[in-house]
Amino acid sequence: MSNPAPLAITTTPPDSFTSTPLTPPPSEEKLPRTSISQILDGPRKCQRGQSLLSPWHQFPLQEDEYADLLAEVTKELRYDYFPSTSTFVLRMPTATHERFIASVVQEITRQLQTLASTESLTSDFARQIDAYSSTSIYFPDEYGRHDPDGSFGHKEAQYPGVIFEVSYSQKRRDLGRLADDYILGSDGNIRVVVGLDIEYQSKGKAKEASGKVATLSVWKPKITPDGDAEELTAHQEVVDLVRCYLVNTKFRDKDGIANSSPSAGISLCLDDFATTVLHPSPMSEPIFIPATTLTEFLVNAEKAESMIKENTRARLTLGKIVRKRRRQSTLVEELDEVKEKRFKEEEERIRLGVSDSETRIGNSSSAPVASLLFLETLS
Repeated sequence: MSNPAPLAITTTPPDSFTSTPLTPPPSEEKLPRTSISQILDGPRKCQRGQSLLSPWHQFPLQEDEYADLLAEVTKELRYDYFPSTSTFVLRMPTATHERFIASVVQEITRQLQTLASTESLTSDFARQIDAYSSTSIYFPDEYGRHDPDGSFGHKEAQYPGVIFEVSYSQKRRDLGRLADDYILGSDGNIRVVVGLDIEYQSKGKAKEASGKVATLSVWKPKITPDGDAEELTAHQEVVDLVRCYLVNTKFRDKDGIANSSPSAGISLCLDDFATTVLHPSPMSEPIFIPATTLTEFLVNAEKAESMIKENTRARLTLGKIVRKRRRQSTLVEELDEVKEKRFKEEEERIRLGVSDSETRIGNSSSAPVASLLFLETLS
C-alpha cells in the first residue's frame, strides 16, 4: 500500500468562515495578558453556583502563558487552544447541548453496530470504529489542541474520522476555524467535521426572527493542484449530489418544525470514519440521521433541561424522619488536603520570591511542620 503524496497545506482560512480571523496587532503593541487565575476562577465559581459562564468562553492567551496554564489545568476541564489567534477557549456545555450530542452519538453507534453484524466485506471495518466522545485531539504547530463535542474513529487510526461540534451564537463564528484546525492539523485524516447549530435562545425582536431554527453544516478535506504541489483546504460542502447534503441545511424551522425532506439530515458513509490508508477502496454503506429524528433529539433535550430547572421531573421524596449522614473523611483524604495546601503555599512562595523560612515565620496559621511530616510518613 503506497503512502499518499506529501501535501502543501494552506494556512489561509477557508471561505466558509462566518467571521474574519483575528488580526494581529502591530509588533510594538502589547497583546492583553490573561492571568491563569482569571481562567480557572470561572469553572470554580460555576461549581459553587456563584456564576455562569457561556458555553464557549474565550480568553486571549499567548503561547508562553498557555504553557504555564497547562501545569494548572485539571483533566476534567474541557478546552481548546488556537495558536493561530492566541486564543484559549473554555467549553462549558449546557444540559441541552450534552443530551443532544449524546443522542446523536448513540444513534450513529447503533447504525455502526448494525453494519458490523452483517455478513459483508465491510462488517469487520465497522467493528473497528469506536465513539471517542470528547477525547482531546492534539495537533502540531499552529493547529493547537481541541476537545470536540463528539468523535468517531478507527482503532488503528491516529485521528478520528468524523468530528461533531454543537454550536451556539458565540461558537458559531468559530466553527469554520475549528474545521480548519481539525482538517489541516490532521493532514486531511479527519474526513468530516459536522457542525450542529442549535442556538435559538435569542431575546427581544431577534427571537421572533430566529425562533427555533437549527441547522447543520459539513466540512471535508479538499486537495487541489497548486503548481508543482497540492493544496489542502477545509472545504465547506455546497451541494453533494450523491448524498444530497446542503450547506447550512435547516433541520427545523423557526417554529421548531422538522424539515420533512427525505434527504435532510446527517448523511455519512462508512468510509468517512477513518483515513483512506485503512480502506483503500470506497465503502459507501450509509449512516443517516434524518432531520425529523434530529429534531426529536433536540426537543427531548430541551424539554429535559427545562423540567430539571423547574424541578418537575420524577423523583423520590424522603420522609421527615430520614436523616442524612455524610461519611467521615479518611486519613488519606486529609493527608491529600494537607499536601495540596502545602503545594499551593510553595507555589506562592516561589512566585513572590520569598524563602521557605520567611513563609513559615510570617504564616502563623499554617500547620506545624511536625504534623505535616507525620502525615507524610503515613502516605
